Amino acid sequence: MHKSLLLLLLGIIIVSCQSVEKEIPPNSETTIVEDTPLLEIDLEDAQAENLLAAALTIDVIYDPVFKRAKKYKAIPLKPYLAQVVVSQNLDTANTEIIFLCKDGYNPSMSLNKVLQNDPYLAIKDLEAPAERNWMDTLRGKWAPFYLVWPNNAKATKGYTWPYGLKFLQFKTSDASYKAAFPKDKKQIAGFELYKSKCMKCHSINKVGGIMGPEFNIPKSITEYWQAVDIKAFVKDPYSYRYNSKMPPVEGIKDKEIDKIISYLSYMKDHKIAIE
Repeated sequence: MHKSLLLLLLGIIIVSCQSVEKEIPPNSETTIVEDTPLLEIDLEDAQAENLLAAALTIDVIYDPVFKRAKKYKAIPLKPYLAQVVVSQNLDTANTEIIFLCKDGYNPSMSLNKVLQNDPYLAIKDLEAPAERNWMDTLRGKWAPFYLVWPNNAKATKGYTWPYGLKFLQFKTSDASYKAAFPKDKKQIAGFELYKSKCMKCHSINKVGGIMGPEFNIPKSITEYWQAVDIKAFVKDPYSYRYNSKMPPVEGIKDKEIDKIISYLSYMKDHKIAIE
């Protein structure tokens, strides 16, 4: 895909990499100081009439959301990211991509890891009716984009597949996790587990997703939930809440949950400054 076409498809908003004061959402009057993204791409600006015509037909070997092979119309993302790296002189080894979705799910990946594979922005499910991009039950959730990894069956592990994707945000790795990173080396294991298992949906010190509740400010979850309940909820949310939006966390051991709880308990004494 030519550079000019890619730039027509994807709008870019570049913001300076400096500290600024940002407001916490309207239901809170507090403010915090945090780093702005190095770069932010507004994917909704890509909703042009010629988008479908420019996309390719791709086969996904195994889609973990649908749990089977799928076929989509999609835009190759890797060539565009390569151009961004060059134009913005990004350090791929020290840059994170944060995928901002409209439902508050905000997973992130190392830019290096993304570039080692072949991500695509799916814009149409080819199983949907010809006049629609997505099945009726998915239209409100999947548009405008669904990130897929068609060429690697192993990409179901360690790779994120967010739908309803609206923005790509680039930050240096250090800046991305600064407010959530523990100074105590003993808590780093818990942080890494929290990052991989929880941070996509739950923020801590405003770092992470907003699909679920914030876990540290103004009160840490460990200040109003007992450790035994946190562990039980992680394993079976439905035993605590009818129609819980959170599914059970799979592939996590008791010792790992204990490390996450230890990290959360540690972070209650390391909250970000609130004015």
